[in-house]
Parts: sequence; C-alpha cells; structure tokens
Amino acid sequence: MAAFDLDQTFIKEYERSFNQVFQQKDSALKNTLRNEPQASEKQRFTFIEPTSGIVDRARQSDSPNIPTSHKMRWSTLHSWTWSELVDDLDIIKTLTDPSSDYLNNAINAENRWEDERILAAIYEDVYYGKEGTLAYSWYDTLECIGLNADGTRTTAGAAFTNTTETGLTLTKIATIGTIMGNNSTPSEDRHITVNEDQKWYLLGHARATSADYVPAVTALVNGQLPNDYFMGFHFHWLPTDRFTYDGVDTGAIRCAAYHKSAVLRTYSGGLKTEIAKESGKNFNVRVWAEAVSGGARLQGKGVVPFLLDPDPTLAFTN
Repeated sequence: MAAFDLDQTFIKEYERSFNQVFQQKDSALKNTLRNEPQASEKQRFTFIEPTSGIVDRARQSDSPNIPTSHKMRWSTLHSWTWSELVDDLDIIKTLTDPSSDYLNNAINAENRWEDERILAAIYEDVYYGKEGTLAYSWYDTLECIGLNADGTRTTAGAAFTNTTETGLTLTKIATIGTIMGNNSTPSEDRHITVNEDQKWYLLGHARATSADYVPAVTALVNGQLPNDYFMGFHFHWLPTDRFTYDGVDTGAIRCAAYHKSAVLRTYSGGLKTEIAKESGKNFNVRVWAEAVSGGARLQGKGVVPFLLDPDPTLAFTN
C-alpha cells in the first residue's frame, strides 16, 4: 500500500470546501461592443460625417469644394477596486487559505460591474467637440430615438415619458429594427440586452416558438431562443439587478439595443490582481483587485434605448 501524508490529505479536503453562491460570473456584454485601449483619463475618437455630391454640374464649371465634417466623441475612464485583508487567525480556523477563492469571487464582481458600466454608458451624456466640453444627452435631436415602456417612440429632443409598462414583444423588436434600418445601421452585429424575465415572456408568444419564425422548434424544450438570435438581433439575458429603473417612468427598467460599432468600451491595462503580505498588519495577506475601463455612445443612430416592465405577467397556454 502506498504511503500518504494524513495531514496533507485533510488539508486538501478542506481546500475544496469553499463554494461560491450562485451568481453571474462572466461579463455578458464586454465582447458585444467595440473594444479599444485607453492610456489617458480622457480620449477622443473621431468619425467623418456622411457627405454628398453635386448633381448635374454646369459644363466647364469649377470643381466643387465639399468639406468633410468630423464628429468627435470622448471616453472617460472609471476605476473599480476591491480589497480584503485575510487574517492568519482566520486561516487557522478554516484550515485553509481562502485568498484565491476570495480573489476569484472579486473577479466575478468586476465582470458584473463591467456590464453595469456598459449599460450606464449607453444612457449617460456623451461629450464631444475639440476639448470634450460639450455634451449630448441620449434623447437629443440627431442622437437616439428610444421606446417608452408601452412601445411608443420617444420624441426627438425629449426623454422617456410615464406610460403603461409592458414586456418585450415582437412589435417592440420590429420597431427597434425599423429605427435601426432607417438610420442605415448595418444588419449584422445588432444586439438587444434585457433582463431574464423578457425571455420567458417572449417564449409565451406562439410566433417566437414557431418554425415559421425561428430556425428550430426546440425553443420551449430548451427554454431559450435558438442561439439567442431572433429577428436579426443577438439577445443577452441578464439578471434584473444589472439594470437601473428610469427616473421618470419609475416602474420600468432601462434596457438597450445597439450595433457593436455604435457603443465603445475602453480599457487601461486590464484587470490587475495582487495577493501579498502586509508587514504593518502582522504579515497578514492582502487580496486586491482593480480594473479601469470607460465607454461611450459612439454613434447614437445605432443605439435604441428602451424601457420594459421588469416582470411582465407570463402568458402560457396550459
């Protein structure tokens, strides 16, 4: 019989005893956007505006000079920091070192913050101009057209209004697609981010589970739309607590549809982590994590902010 170290065997057993409670671990939205590195607190991104030419010029006329207009958008970095001091006495009590488990738990939290920051950036004022001192609100004229919670469109220059809240419907998805199409938003890489309740509300609609509308009839069997793709959009279902409630229609949560190139996520150095002893704290272990990222609406015409009832009544036929 092979010899073994009894003490080490028990330690290994205890090391497997730290389990995380159910939680969102990965960022669902980070890779659905344009990602760019950012080295300074603020960084400018420049676009050229559409142009047009002269129709039926006069014979032997001078060549026209049609200046190209530029549009500038600014991204500002935000930091996220987590830290905990692990006391040696705690390690003795648990017979294991929880530092790595704590750090992994913190990384999960940072991923959730990334999604919350992305959703916030879609609604925040975006700064423009040479110095980045001017600001557009999402609802300003020539920026975004949104949907109120009842599915009606917002008016240019006006934010959401207080309406009767309803869930995600095929009509709302089609309206979002119409807005994007009329803004010449490319048909590929369109995304919709809503809370988990909307998936089940949508699955209660016969057309969402019909072979005439989706590429397979296994939607109800699997509890999801095939590949989370429907009506030209990639869907991302997040827990309700990732979303914020609107300030005017206080019973509705703020959701978003966007093209990948219309929303920016910036990052500075990626997620940094450290596990080190602190001499001034009895050489206990400091577990630390920090991330720095930013973001902004780059092209408002490729973004459709919209409100939803966060927990619409499900309608399935028994």
